[in-house]
Amino acid sequence: MRALPISRSAAGHPVSRRQHRRPLAGALLAALVAFGPLGCGAGDQNGQPAADGNANQASEPATLHPPVRSFVDAVAAKDADKVADAFTSDGVVIDVSRRIEGHQAIRQWAANELVTGTLAVVRQLCAQGDRQCLLVRFAPGGSGGFEANYTFTISADRITTLDMQYA
Repeated sequence: MRALPISRSAAGHPVSRRQHRRPLAGALLAALVAFGPLGCGAGDQNGQPAADGNANQASEPATLHPPVRSFVDAVAAKDADKVADAFTSDGVVIDVSRRIEGHQAIRQWAANELVTGTLAVVRQLCAQGDRQCLLVRFAPGGSGGFEANYTFTISADRITTLDMQYA
């Protein structure tokens, strides 16, 4: 029997073969949600293509919405409580295909999977209204890491949804 490579979620969590196999329609839907008609695709902070036509042009240093800054700082401080506090009480994290809901579940997920690694903002992909999209590099403890798209939806001073997908 051939050994299969282990797939990992955007937070470094192992993903089973069944979770890893997504129908094309599901992948397209995920792409539309992350980068679709709301203008949060690659480009400038308003979702428009970069002036030189290069959608991958870096926009660092990114000006992060305050709750997104709180999230990034909490991960850097390796503080799962502060990660959870960056979210609304009914906040949601979508880690590739897993859905984590509410402060307690987010706190547990952050403690087990997120704050054990390092997170670096590579560049901002969009900032429009209540949405901010970032290309990040996440390195789970002891690994070289990978790039992922983090799309934050914000309400007032908290994150309502964080959608994490491989870049």
